[in-house]
Amino acid sequence: MLSQEACAVGMRAAMRPQDSIISAYRVHGWTYLMGVSPVGVIAELTGRQSGCARGKGGSMHMYAENFYGGNGIVGAQVCVSTTIGEWMALIKLSGS
Repeated sequence: MLSQEACAVGMRAAMRPQDSIISAYRVHGWTYLMGVSPVGVIAELTGRQSGCARGKGGSMHMYAENFYGGNGIVGAQVCVSTTIGEWMALIKLSGS
C-alpha cells in the first residue's frame, strides 16, 4: 500500500516544475504531491464540491496543474497521455 506512494515521491523529486504526469489508479498521493491540499483530496474522496474535481471524480479522477489524473479504465492512460503529449507539442510549435 505504501510502496506506490513512495514511488510517486521519488518520481516527483526528479521532476522539473514544468513537467507533467499522468497516472493510472490510486492517485491520492500524486494529487497531493502535485499541489492539492489534503483537504482537497479528502473532499474529492467524499464527493464534496470543494474537492479537486468538484466532488465528481471520486478516488480515480483527481487533477491538478500539470497532473492529468488517474483513470478507472485499464490502459486508458496510454491513449490519454499520447493525446496530451501531441497537444503539448502543438502548443510548443505554435509558440502559445
